[in-house]
Amino acid sequence: MNGTYGLIVVLGIAMAGGVSANTNALKNPVIQLGRPGSFEVVNKWNAKDPYIWCSAAKTARSLGVQTSGRLYVARAYGPSLTVSGEYGVVFTTRPDESLLVRSGGASGVMSLRHVGSNISVAAGLRNCVKELDL
Repeated sequence: MNGTYGLIVVLGIAMAGGVSANTNALKNPVIQLGRPGSFEVVNKWNAKDPYIWCSAAKTARSLGVQTSGRLYVARAYGPSLTVSGEYGVVFTTRPDESLLVRSGGASGVMSLRHVGSNISVAAGLRNCVKELDL
């Protein structure tokens, strides 16, 4: 009886953890901005930073950016530019010279709160949670 109970508890924990981590299904809105390669990910569902990076990486791929391309924070996390009452982050795949200077040459920094933070599209995609078939 103990073995069966233990298996049920382990399965229950595994399933609950997977379901609660399935945040990508909420699909934070992504709004294209006027400048090529620039878009805002709106944090509509109070998602954690990795999920926002995931949304940005998926958007970059849909724009034709290679996985070796980079995502830059062009406007740090704060009040949304496009959706009233929400928060968001503006990303670009085409940084201008001033943004490159603000990045300080640092790469692989996943902060959404610092303009110039940047990671590869591949690194952003690694933040995506696999969707569960329930």
